[in-house]
Order: sequence, then C-alpha cells, then structure tokens
Amino acid sequence: MSLKLFELLVWLAAALQLGRCFVASPRGSTTVALALLAASVGLILLQVFFEGWRKPIVFAAVALLGLCLMPLVLSLLKLPGDGILARLGLAAAGLLLIASTASNWLRPAVSYPTPGGEYAVIGQIAFPVLGQSPVGDVPTPDELRHPPPLLKLWYPAVAPGGSRLLDPAFLAERVAAFGERGKQLPEPAIRNAPPVDLPSPAPLLFYFPGWPGVAIESAALVRELVSHGYYVATIEYPGRQAGMSDARWQALKAELERDFYYGSEARYLELVEISKDRVRSRARDASAALTRLAEVAATPGQVFSGRFDASRAGFVGFSLGGAVAVQAANQDPRFITAINLDGRMWAEGRADGANKPMLMINEELAPIDPALFTADDPDTRYNAIEDQTDGDALLRNLARHGGQHVMIAGTQHFNFADLCLTSPLDRIAGRGPIAPLRGYEILHAYVLAWFDRALRGKTSPLLDSDRSPYPEVTSRYWPTPVRNGVMAPATSSIDATP
Repeated sequence: MSLKLFELLVWLAAALQLGRCFVASPRGSTTVALALLAASVGLILLQVFFEGWRKPIVFAAVALLGLCLMPLVLSLLKLPGDGILARLGLAAAGLLLIASTASNWLRPAVSYPTPGGEYAVIGQIAFPVLGQSPVGDVPTPDELRHPPPLLKLWYPAVAPGGSRLLDPAFLAERVAAFGERGKQLPEPAIRNAPPVDLPSPAPLLFYFPGWPGVAIESAALVRELVSHGYYVATIEYPGRQAGMSDARWQALKAELERDFYYGSEARYLELVEISKDRVRSRARDASAALTRLAEVAATPGQVFSGRFDASRAGFVGFSLGGAVAVQAANQDPRFITAINLDGRMWAEGRADGANKPMLMINEELAPIDPALFTADDPDTRYNAIEDQTDGDALLRNLARHGGQHVMIAGTQHFNFADLCLTSPLDRIAGRGPIAPLRGYEILHAYVLAWFDRALRGKTSPLLDSDRSPYPEVTSRYWPTPVRNGVMAPATSSIDATP
C-alpha cells in the first residue's frame, strides 16, 4: 500500500484505534476519548494541510473520527460497550479501513520515475498571467474559446537548503491550497528554486498537454528533459488573470473539460471546428510565450538572464498538444522541430505537417476496418473517418518534409502521459500491456535523441533508420527531400482547413 507520510499516520491511527476498541471496551474513559479525538483531528488537519485529501484517506479519517467519538456517544446515551450500537460502529470502522486499503491499491500515491540525466533537481517558476480579467462571473464567448494561458518554466535547479516546513513561501502556498484534493503523484518540481549554473545557455523546449489543457499530463517526460540540461516551457489553461472571480475561472475550466465525444453529426462538426480553433489559438499562445521568454533571457539582471537560448526552440506535445506542436512549427520558424505524441493533427498542421522534419510517436496502429466507416454509432464512425484522414495526411507530410514515425507495441494513448503510472490495473490507468516504465524508457530515449540532434547537433542510432534496438518499436524514416540541391519548398495544394 503506497501512502504519503501523513496519510500513513492517519491510516495507522485508525487501525490502532480499531484494535484498541476490540481489545478493550469501546466505551472507555471520556477523558481519554476526548484526548484521542483532539489528537486525531490535529493529525487529519496536518494531513490535509500538507498533502491535500484523497478518497482512500477520507475513508480512514472518517473511521478514525468515528472510533474516537464512539466512547462519547455511548457514554452520552448510557449504552454498554458490547451492545449492538458499539458492534455496528466497530463493523463500520472496519469496513471503512478495508475500503481505504482497497481504494488506495487501485489509485495509490505513486512517484515519478527518477530522471536519468545529470540534473536531478527540477525547478519551476510560474509567470504572472497577462491581462486584467473583465468584471463579472460569466466569461465572454471569446474567453471561452481563447482562455488566458498560464506559462511555466522548468529548469535544472539547486536543491534548497533546510526543511521546507520552515520555508515561509512553502507554508503560504499550503495555506492557499488548504482543502484542495491531493495528488496521486507528488509535485513534479520545486517552485522558485534557484537555477543551477550550466556551462552554456540551455536549449529551450515547449510542451503542451492534450484536449482540456488544464494540467501538465506528461510531467515525467518534462522532468527527464530538464534533467538532461534543457529548459522546458509549458502552458496550462485557464490562467487566472488579476481580478478574475472564482466563478469565472471555474466556468472557463468547465468549458475546456467538455467531453470530446462525437455523439451526433452536429457534435462532430462542432468539435472539428473547436479542435481547429483550439490548435490555432494555442499555437499562437506558444509563439507569444516564446517572445516573452526571449525578453526574459535577454534582460540583464534577471534570475534567468542568459541562462537559456530562446532564439529557437523544439516543441513536443501530447494528444491535442501534439497537434499544437506541429501547428506552431508550421506557423513560426523559431520552432525548428516538432514531436507529436499520439495526437491527431488539425488545421494547417494536418494540411502541410510541421513544414519541416518531425517525429511522430504513437501506439501500434492496425489498418482501420472499413465497416467502421458506416458504423451505427456516430462516435465510432466519425473517429474512424478522422483516423483515416489524419493517418493519410501524416504519411503524405512525412514524405514531403522528412521525419520519422515510431510506433511502440503494447502502448495505448495514455502510455504517453502520467496517467499510466496511477494504478496497477491497465484499464484504470488507460494504458496498454507494456510495463509503464518500459514504455517511458523507449519514449524518453526517442524524444531526447530527436531534440539532441535538432538543438545540440548530436547523432543517435535511433534516428534516420527503419531499424530500432528496441524490439517493441516499429520505425519508418523519411529523409528530408532535396531538389536541385535545395530543400523542397513547404507548399501544399491541400485544403489548409481539413
């Protein structure tokens, strides 16, 4: 059973109190019961303060409080310690502890893989969200389509000295987050940690998450890249502008999290337009963020002045974020390469690819059954049509601009995100049969090799070949086309809004 420190203490306290009630009478001394209740409440508050709450520990906390209250209730009602109410209370507490153990097994608190690079300490800084929020709780239609972005920068950092429990900034952060739901995965980076001194300005990368965009879904990948000396910019939505009300922020978040489900022809057509608009908007946000980071790197006296090279950048994205990576590389020459992690492309990125060599990594794909194109279920039917259209466009664009297509056997969509770490059951974790850490090993190796070549000039046997040292990998390579000694122009007669 994997628990955080205070979670473990709450669970053990509940188990010990249950054992105590079985050995001695649940009624016991009122004074002792009050002391135990006060200690238990304090322990639970510490757990929520430092770690947030998770459902498995809610069950244990309720059991602990119930067991502490039982002697007081029995005394108040003048009931015996071996009566039916006491027995029912003990049975309920036992069931709650069983539920806590089972639910924690299904959704444990787990750790990120240890990064494999030289820089093991990962720092992160969040930049203030630009702009002033309009007044009121109801977002405008334009806000719902284009919510403000929150830019973060991840970097190799120096481990802070001393205990974080004595850090005023950390304690203030916990006060602000008090009562929030806890995370199965720990914080992926140390906020505002001082950057480590690198021998030269670090290459800059961008990462974008999938359809909702409300969280960084591949923090393990970001951490791995940072550990190898990269600075990585990420963007989440919605950013909280100055003066934005809770209701307005929640409305923006709810719109982003609407299901991607082709339930009807009308919803399919709506989602196609939303997807194209969202990809274009986020690619523009990435370009604006790159300009902002270039100003940060060029401003003398700033903490990050001269620490990274923002004159050019690589871009990797998961799911819809992969489409954003391709779109941004197509539209902004400063993004010199793109990696798409199992994402369907949209807009100009589908029509003409990244406009330069790109890397596509996804699950092993089988030919689409023609019967799916006429399936009764609209979600099945339209997904098949989009998969075929997108797959054809991918092969066409790789042949036009060059690049590599890597398929990893045994993976499914969420093997390319941190969700695959969150449960021992494949179905709950949304992953395929490949061991999660093995899938990560392969994914990280290809992503790192691709960026090392594009931004550092390193070569790798993983690239420019149809062969792979990993037996799970099927790879196909397209050389960059050259015509009369000049790279083929990135033009296309294909409709730019497929």
